[in-house]
Amino acid sequence: MLRAATATEIEKIRRISRKPAFLRARRDAEEEARRLLSAGLDSNELRRFFRLCNTERTPAQTSSDKLRAKDTDTRFPQSFTGANLNHMLQTPQTAEECARWITRLWQAKKDDELSVLELFWQPRPRPVNGAGTGLPTVILYLKRPATYSVWLPKLSKALSSITGETLPCDQEVHNYGRYNQAVDRCFRIEVKVEPQEIDYILWRLLEDGSLKNHA
Repeated sequence: MLRAATATEIEKIRRISRKPAFLRARRDAEEEARRLLSAGLDSNELRRFFRLCNTERTPAQTSSDKLRAKDTDTRFPQSFTGANLNHMLQTPQTAEECARWITRLWQAKKDDELSVLELFWQPRPRPVNGAGTGLPTVILYLKRPATYSVWLPKLSKALSSITGETLPCDQEVHNYGRYNQAVDRCFRIEVKVEPQEIDYILWRLLEDGSLKNHA
C-alpha cells in the first residue's frame, strides 16, 4: 500500500492530471501517434511522431493548478526529442532503420512483443542507437496502455521510492516487467489512475521533492 503521505501528494497532483484538458491533450496526441503507426510510419514522419508522443498540456508553474492555454512538447526529458532523436536521424539510413524497428515492435503479435523489445536492448551493435529505454517502451505503451507504461530511469527511481523496493534500471525485459508490476500495484489497482496520468504523477513527485524522505 502507498504511504499515507505519498497518497496525499498523489491526490494533490491529480488535481491537475484529472483535468479534462490535461487528459484530452495527451489522449488526442497519442491517438494521432497510433494513426501514424498503423498507417506505416515513414522515416520522414519520425519527428512528428516524437512530438506527438511528447505532447501535453500542464501548468506553466508546478505551484499552479491552471493549465497553459496551448499544448507543449514537454512530456518527457528534452533528450527524447533532442539529442537522442537527432542521433537516430543522423543519416537517411539510420532514420529508415529506426522507423523499421518502431514498426516491427508496433506490429508484433502479443506473444512476441517482449522478444522484439529484447532485440532493441541487445548488446552492441544495437539496432536503433539512442533508443534507450524510452522509445521502445513508448511504443508498447501506445500499443497497450492498460498493460505497459513508459519506462525511464528517473521514473523507475521515483517508483522505487514509492514502493520501498529497488527497481533496477538496466535495459532488460525482466526489469521492465518488474516496473510494470509496480505500476500496476501503485496506480492501476490501488489508485486507479488513467494511463496518461502515471508518468506525470511520477515526474511531479520527483520535481516537488515529495520522495526525499521515502528513499
